[in-house]
Amino acid sequence: MTLWQGLRRKTPARWIKAEDRYVAESAGYTVVEHESVITTHITELVRQNIEELVGWQELQERLDVLKEVAPKLISEIVPNIVKFGDILAIVRRLLREQVSTRDLRTILEAMAEHAPHTTSRVALTDHVRARLAPQISAMFTSPDGVIYTAILDRPLEDRLRQCLVTQNNEPLLACDLTTAQGLFEQIEGVMGEFAARDADVVVLSPPDLRAPLFQFLSQFFPNLRVICHREIVPHAQIVSVGQLALSDSSEPRHALAG
Repeated sequence: MTLWQGLRRKTPARWIKAEDRYVAESAGYTVVEHESVITTHITELVRQNIEELVGWQELQERLDVLKEVAPKLISEIVPNIVKFGDILAIVRRLLREQVSTRDLRTILEAMAEHAPHTTSRVALTDHVRARLAPQISAMFTSPDGVIYTAILDRPLEDRLRQCLVTQNNEPLLACDLTTAQGLFEQIEGVMGEFAARDADVVVLSPPDLRAPLFQFLSQFFPNLRVICHREIVPHAQIVSVGQLALSDSSEPRHALAG
């Protein structure tokens, strides 16, 4: 299969001949060049796998640059308080959720504050995200100044907590099929509300569920984001486009691991 055949199968569009462009545009279709299609696919591919592009060498180069402007910060924190491997892991976690790591200084300061109290990389990441609240809030603020979210109702929160398991010192969701299918249906049901507002699909979660919920849902909804109140600045305007809830009529069946 050629590249063009692959793109044709993956893209919700059709290839046309150059001489048919005017006819297609007259019919109301958007016509783009081959180069634009390839660029879009490559950009999306990089976006979805950006954390894999940052390794030991890339992080060391960034630390060297930061050391020139904040030498004391680097010398005191790395590796005395925070290990290099932990920094790399947290940076990758942030990138996986499309959170910019340009403000490496704030990231290191946040890690240094919390590292003496925990060895959990999930907890460290959550603390860093809280320090990056202005940045995360700006990411999801729509042009009208609102952060649109879907919220979890209390019974669903309780059900998800029952599904939590610990693996390698990290919380994961191991949802039964009934819970998972019901949750997926609820998310699919509110996607239209986000689309109508030209907003990212964002679920507002309690802090203890945020990381495992994202880990679980991202397998099925790659563009969905999960945030908590700690990551939102106090003056932000939050509007719920829907509440995610589950029916209590079904019994749990088997499990899906996050």
